[in-house]
Amino acid sequence: MSGSSTGVFADRGSYAAGRDLHIGIPPEQLPSLIAAAVGPIERRNSEQQAIIGSLGERLGTSEGIINAVLRALEPHVGVLTPDGLAAKILELVIERQQLLQHRASHSPDPDRGLAELDRALTAALEVGDDAQAQSLLQLKRDLKLAASSRRGEAAARLNEDATRDRLEAVEAEAELGKLALGSADYLAAARSFEAAAGFLPDDGAFLKARWDYLEQAADALSRQGETFGDESAFVKALKLYMSLVQLKKLPDTDIADYAGTLNAFGNSLTRSGALRAHTVRLEMAVNSHRAALAIVSRERLPHVWISTQFCLGNALKTLGEHKGDGALLEEAIAAFHSALEQNDCLPSVNQKVVDLQHGLKGAIMNSLAATLYATGQRENSITRLEEAAEAFRLATADRHLEFGSPEWAIRQNNLGNALQEIGIRKCKRAYLEQAVQVRMTALKALPRGSAPLVWAKIQSCLGDTFRGIARLEEDAGYLEQSINAYRLALNEYTHDRTPLDWARTQNNLAAALWWLGETEEGTETLEAALGAYRIVEPETRDQAPLDWARKQHNIALILEELGLRHGDHVFIAEAISNLEGARVEIGVAGDAGWFTKADADLERMKRVLGEFDDAAR
Repeated sequence: MSGSSTGVFADRGSYAAGRDLHIGIPPEQLPSLIAAAVGPIERRNSEQQAIIGSLGERLGTSEGIINAVLRALEPHVGVLTPDGLAAKILELVIERQQLLQHRASHSPDPDRGLAELDRALTAALEVGDDAQAQSLLQLKRDLKLAASSRRGEAAARLNEDATRDRLEAVEAEAELGKLALGSADYLAAARSFEAAAGFLPDDGAFLKARWDYLEQAADALSRQGETFGDESAFVKALKLYMSLVQLKKLPDTDIADYAGTLNAFGNSLTRSGALRAHTVRLEMAVNSHRAALAIVSRERLPHVWISTQFCLGNALKTLGEHKGDGALLEEAIAAFHSALEQNDCLPSVNQKVVDLQHGLKGAIMNSLAATLYATGQRENSITRLEEAAEAFRLATADRHLEFGSPEWAIRQNNLGNALQEIGIRKCKRAYLEQAVQVRMTALKALPRGSAPLVWAKIQSCLGDTFRGIARLEEDAGYLEQSINAYRLALNEYTHDRTPLDWARTQNNLAAALWWLGETEEGTETLEAALGAYRIVEPETRDQAPLDWARKQHNIALILEELGLRHGDHVFIAEAISNLEGARVEIGVAGDAGWFTKADADLERMKRVLGEFDDAAR
């Protein structure tokens, strides 16, 4: 009989009184028959032995089982009535028969020794040898318990091995993700990190690890969006971050871990919001960082507090620039100063901590400088711009920043921005030449393919610097360098990937072409400028009516010049139409100076058109 089988015995039902049972023995004879069965077999008379034998045949069981039943009832002879004894004989025989039938229904035990024990047990039960049967059953129980314990220990070891193998598979999948990160294949990295999270055992003990892998997937998607202008990747990243924020909103969640997720979510919102001029995302970013700051203690978690202030400052700075809100920029500056102050107060436990503090300080200093720069531009403050330049120099001097990395190149470019603005406002070429030098250094060190949008940003800014020198020196040669830089930037900036950067660079290219065209005798460059403006023009009236009006005004002036050079009144008529449309938006904006200039230009164009009409008559 297999030790792994579980039997279910049939219900014995109910039994009538002995007089209704036909066991073939008068009930009053049962006490003496039971007494004979208990004693040695030699003391039984032949009649008693014959009765016991016939009772076995009548009940369809062995003589041994009858003897065992009679012996079992001996202690109860004085308690049960003769009729009750008859009923009990039948009941106990049925129980034993069912036990034998139950055992016979199972397959032999696969263990040879236990199979032999089962055969001996069955034999003992059949002959009614209860003592032997009991002994064998106890032995089988002990053997099976020992076997079960051994198998349980082996199963536990197998389960541990299976768990270890699965965790090593998870680690391998995650390392595939890290390898993909090292190749800037951020989509593949995200797939691997999500797969690693899915491979983890469905156990609460691995919940934190699953969250960590999902957050790495979200970070990879965010980097894909930032590096390659991939809006769909940003959308996936934000959805993943939002789900993690909800999952971690639990009473027992580690505060530092939850704040880290809120900050990562906010950073992704800031990057994607900046790329698409998405006000709602930028406002959500500020709210996410404020939520993190609300749960983080400056005293208990100083490193997390500093990081959160840093992230909040970046979000405020980006939102302030987008809205043109000086108060938000000042809030950002305050946040950066708070972060720097706390960072300087941290104890220098070991060199690793010192390195982390210095690296974080460089990053915060760079963001502070960028905000000072934005404020200096907005307020037309040379003092703020000089503060920005000094802060950028400190940020680029960070020895922990890898030369030629995208972050290093961004900081170099930021320094170039500050130097350029100071040079333009002070009318000093030396600052502009320094700006060219730092941008060229960054472009030489940064591989285009490693961060194409960063590379394009530097090229576009280099075009601005060359244009600034051209304006200062009235040198058309620098305009040609400016145009070349803008065109290189537009190889990476596209309308679909980076609509705002594409539009800004396209407008700057148009302005440079216009300026260069005015210094030339032909019309080819002017026509190229007109085409560059018109590529952008249809997209922006509803989104930014003043920008649209400015481009319409510029287009009108180019059309006027083309009309004069070609001697064609059609260009002049079109110029008037464009400028009249722009004049409406300028009037709505209430810019009196610009409105006066537009009116003067419009009157001149109408006068020129009248002269063309007079000449035609």
